Amino acid sequence: GKYLYFVSNKGGSLNFWRVRIDESSGAALSEPEPVTSPSKFSRHLNFSRDGKRMIYVQTNNQSNIQGVAFDAAAEKINGEPFWITQGDREVTRAELSPDGTRFVMRVIRRTQDDLVTVSRDGSDWRDITNDAPFDRYVRWSPDGKQITFTSDRSGSTEVWTGNSDGTNLQQITFINSPDNGAGFPVWSPDGKRICYTTRESQSFIIDLTKNPGERTPQPIGLSEKVTGFVTWDWSPDGKKLGGTIYEGNDRFLGFYSFETNSFTKLAETNDFIPSWLPDSRHIVYGKDNKIVITDTITGKTIELVTSPNKQLRSPFVSRDEKLLYYSAHTNESDIWLLDNSQNP
Repeated sequence: GKYLYFVSNKGGSLNFWRVRIDESSGAALSEPEPVTSPSKFSRHLNFSRDGKRMIYVQTNNQSNIQGVAFDAAAEKINGEPFWITQGDREVTRAELSPDGTRFVMRVIRRTQDDLVTVSRDGSDWRDITNDAPFDRYVRWSPDGKQITFTSDRSGSTEVWTGNSDGTNLQQITFINSPDNGAGFPVWSPDGKRICYTTRESQSFIIDLTKNPGERTPQPIGLSEKVTGFVTWDWSPDGKKLGGTIYEGNDRFLGFYSFETNSFTKLAETNDFIPSWLPDSRHIVYGKDNKIVITDTITGKTIELVTSPNKQLRSPFVSRDEKLLYYSAHTNESDIWLLDNSQNP
């Protein structure tokens, strides 16, 4: 009854901490101190009756890029999926550069999230960022010379841009709120605008051609029925935004049309993240252990890839429409015992 133990990522990775307490009042009597286990993701702790042994679950998540030859006209894959990257790492939402030579993505490290690039064959890894801030949801600019991403490097979650090598970083949004923030940025096809989404599930567009002080964010108009919209991708023809449509507590995969100023629902969603094909008509998305393609005009949906042992996420199709690629995730959890009987 002398300590309260809890799980926190305050040290970077999800691990155990404790604080000395007064059991009768619950008052904290010390600052939190780490009780580090040999794991980057620990949870579900419990103690033996004598308090000398702790049992917990250690989870090891791995994620790498897989690809498969794709026939866009026939809406089918050719051959078997192959690994583009491999190893004990966790990458998310990899995107191939416009010239088809390098992927950019977030890599989850032990105490930080950074942005990296890797060549199309999985070699030549390069850091874009390697510092304490958490950098996520990175996207190439249409010309491949810049990136946009989400970062907390200013103290709040905001949208940033920079050169593709990590130089000339510039903050684009200035929400400056502990309860709100900006994320999930995507470029317009002409590279002149960025669409982002706040934590309140409201999407806005910023015009980068204006001076920083004149960039007033323009909201994507909602309706009485549509209470929120999270943008995930901008169609290559510039006419639609693919994303998640909120109707109260219900969520749907769909898109917003600039021409009609309206939303179209395509499927009920469990956090599906869509991306457009170069034809601006079809979208692909991950659905548990499947990659699915949907015709946004006819509603026809086809399963392209299935993997019974992996979660398939964030698919894209290359500009030449010959490669379908995505992140393949595996999760493993084991039970561990920490014995403190020699040092009560």
